[in-house]
Amino acid sequence: MEEKLQYHVISIKDKDLMKRYTDVWNLESSGYSFTTAFIWGSDGAVRIAEQDDVLYLCGHYAQPMLFAPLSLRPEVYGEAIRVAAADWEQGGREAVFYGVTDELAPYFEAAGYTLTADRNNADYVYSAQSLITLKGKAYHGKRNHINRFLESYTFAYEPLTPDMMDACMTVYDEWMAEKAEEFAAERRATVHALSHMDELGLKGGVIRVDGALTAFTIGERLRPDMALIHIEKAVDIPGMFPLINREFLAHEFADVQYVNREEDMGLPGLRRAKESYAPVRMINKYIARR
Repeated sequence: MEEKLQYHVISIKDKDLMKRYTDVWNLESSGYSFTTAFIWGSDGAVRIAEQDDVLYLCGHYAQPMLFAPLSLRPEVYGEAIRVAAADWEQGGREAVFYGVTDELAPYFEAAGYTLTADRNNADYVYSAQSLITLKGKAYHGKRNHINRFLESYTFAYEPLTPDMMDACMTVYDEWMAEKAEEFAAERRATVHALSHMDELGLKGGVIRVDGALTAFTIGERLRPDMALIHIEKAVDIPGMFPLINREFLAHEFADVQYVNREEDMGLPGLRRAKESYAPVRMINKYIARR
């Protein structure tokens, strides 16, 4: 029996380690952002292990999940799959890999795995300039929402700073008041993001109406040409969401070509919202089974 991989709970100390591996593959998937792994997993939900120039990842959410590994040398990726699967099976579990991207898919197929599209976890990619200008028929509704907002309110945009954390969480809790308990994990992730913005290299923005903080968002530069939006929340004022989205990109990421706004998790309301912004493409993710 092979020696088991030595997984540990992901921590802020692992940022440079994970970046070494993600830089090799230059992935667009939000799931391979260190920020995503850390804010959702530092309470024990995401674990990583490094062995022989391979980074192994697994999740412990509603059920244990094995994620596609990353290697410093793509030519040994097939062996990384074998090691990850063998280690997982020692625990009596079937080796099913999640989060497989188009870049990694051929290696799994060569290793004898069948890929199934995971639509609920595919990332939405948008044109940054389209979300800033909101020009064209596709954004007619968004423009109208903002214009109606401006008829009743005046606003100010500000960069998000650490002293705004309590006000941001007040907005989050107002937004969450009538939502399902499934958002409890996202609330914890939001606290982690706000608490470690500088260490994670995140940018944030807020909207104020009459001095009161009414919306906030947090994102990062995932690649030179792409911003990744992790969190976006607002109070229940029509037009607030398209406004914070527009203002944040215009002030912090006006130079990027694309914006990744992550997945919809199969939630009908979230899917409608993300589709309403007219994505230019999706970042596919697959589930790999032997």
